[in-house]
This record gives sequence, structure tokens and C-alpha cells, in this order.
Amino acid sequence: VAAYGPLVGVSYERKGYRAGLTFRGELSGRFNVVIDVRDLGQIVVPPLNISGLAQYDPMQFALEVARVEGPWHIAAGLTVKHWSAYPGPAEATVRCPEIDPDTGKPATEPCGALVPAPVNYSSTVVPRIGVERVLKPSRTVSMTLRAGYFLEMSPAPDQTNEANLYD
Repeated sequence: VAAYGPLVGVSYERKGYRAGLTFRGELSGRFNVVIDVRDLGQIVVPPLNISGLAQYDPMQFALEVARVEGPWHIAAGLTVKHWSAYPGPAEATVRCPEIDPDTGKPATEPCGALVPAPVNYSSTVVPRIGVERVLKPSRTVSMTLRAGYFLEMSPAPDQTNEANLYD
């Protein structure tokens, strides 16, 4: 099944300056495979749910301001990434049934399905800066020199457990 996330942006330019604001919605690619074990005689195995999150992009807001006039162009921006909403890659392997298989009625008793621990990622702020210089050694030749820097910290908490979710 395809997954979609909204993307909206606006920009404004005046007197050699440009500003832009972008919103990117959360985008997640989930998978779900149910394995129904049968024909084991007296052994009853509940359906196994192999599912999780194969790909995840958090909701983001990005703002950039740039000077775009003359031979020197300078841009600076910030992106806020909402990693604190990340649910983690794993889901419970056995799901509690909505219908009690013995009575055929809605289940009333809690089941003991294991639920993965929360991942506790933190939202991040990513600063960026870039500089560009256009050189024109002749009328028919132009060259562009560019340099930039950004710092993107990991949203993952310190990895101190026996089982860790790495960035």
C-alpha cells in the first residue's frame, strides 16, 4: 500500500533577498505479514504478526533566508524535525484478538502480547549555512564556487541497553 505525506512551501523574493518556508508531513512506510501456522496436531500457535516500520521521515518545518544578488550568494536556514513522534520500527509479534475464538463474542479479558518499549527519540533542529561565489573570467565562461555546512544531531537517545535502536 502506498504511503503519502503532504508537502507545502512558500517563498518570497524582494530586493536581492529570498525567504522560503516549507512544511513536510510525516511519511512512514509500514509492512505487515501475518503467518498463520496450521496442521501441527494438538499444538496451537497464534497467528504471528511480522510487521513494523521500514522507512520513516518525521514531520518537518524548514525556513531559509538568502541574499541572491551580485556575485556573492549567502543562505542560512533552520529545519525542525519532529523525531519525538517516531513510533519505533517494531510492533507486537502476537496481536490480541478482537473476537474471543472460544465464544465468538468480543474479547473481554486482556491478553499477554508483548509490546515493544518506546524509543524516546528527541526532536532535532538542523542549522545550515551556504556561500556561493560566481566568477566570470571571460564573457563566455562562468564558474561557481560553493561551500556550506550543516549540523544534524542524532535523535536517538544514548545507547546503554542490551538491545538498542541505532541512528
